Amino acid sequence: FKAWGINISNISINKISSRYNLMSQEIWKYNPLTRTGGDTFVDLYNRGLWTITPSSEEAGGEGPAPNGRAVAVLDGNLTTFWHSNWSVTSPNPPHILTFDMGRALDIKGFKIWQRQSLTRNIKNMVVEVSLNGTTWTTVDGSPFALQRIAAEQQILLPATTRVRYFRFTVPAITDIYDGKFAALAEVDVIKP
Repeated sequence: FKAWGINISNISINKISSRYNLMSQEIWKYNPLTRTGGDTFVDLYNRGLWTITPSSEEAGGEGPAPNGRAVAVLDGNLTTFWHSNWSVTSPNPPHILTFDMGRALDIKGFKIWQRQSLTRNIKNMVVEVSLNGTTWTTVDGSPFALQRIAAEQQILLPATTRVRYFRFTVPAITDIYDGKFAALAEVDVIKP
């Protein structure tokens, strides 16, 4: 609808997406006069369309942007990272990252990379999912144990699940390997 400039409510989008599979073929680019176009596809899982809301972030003390900021976990660069705030308010956990994928999508799980310096790595994390950003369901198996390694780690859902929002929570100081601050390098979803 947005491709045609038609605005519809989130309620309508959710009802439509619960009944019909999301179309990734760009049929709106088809030209019936020349019989060309419409054969390209959209990457529905493009993280460039996502937004992220942190409970806190270190906007100034971790070097050049985007280091310290939550958006760093979506930039495709393992050397940048999100870090909970330490220079201004220095809050204790819980540390929370809330993601909005912009539309409801089917996912099988999550891919996570710890901060590559292996400092402020998360030991245990609660994962929740939602279709509306208001009603949250804790994923079976939460909290998930993460290793203190630089390699990709996966959290698999019990079954393919349709979600728009997901939230990672580090509940307590004991859920972080070294101190009360948390950090992550990258986050992605596992496609069905």
